[in-house]
Amino acid sequence: MENSLSINLPKPKRQRREIPKEFLCKGIKSNGEHCSFASVKNEMYCKHHMPKVSVVNTCNEMIDSSTNTEDTMIMDIETANKIILELIDDRVEHEKQIAELLDIYRIFKTEFENLQCQ
Repeated sequence: MENSLSINLPKPKRQRREIPKEFLCKGIKSNGEHCSFASVKNEMYCKHHMPKVSVVNTCNEMIDSSTNTEDTMIMDIETANKIILELIDDRVEHEKQIAELLDIYRIFKTEFENLQCQ
């Protein structure tokens, strides 16, 4: 019969990695402090603080799903697809505008640095 000794060593604390300030989530926690999580790539917020996209019924009428026919369901799907495609187009256009603004910012930053060196 083997006699085994067990030694309980303290677990090392997890080392929290430092996140550069420009990559931190821009969200505010319920206690009023800034969120300390990293933002999702190419976004301003972490997954928790990401704004939810909502589609509003512009007709302001209740839709009774029990009366849906195949034709109305197809129309609903087509409408949803159009909205999704419009949102994608808006997103692509927004990203193009951001890229252009970043290019302009870099140009001005370089020119400003050149002026400071002179």
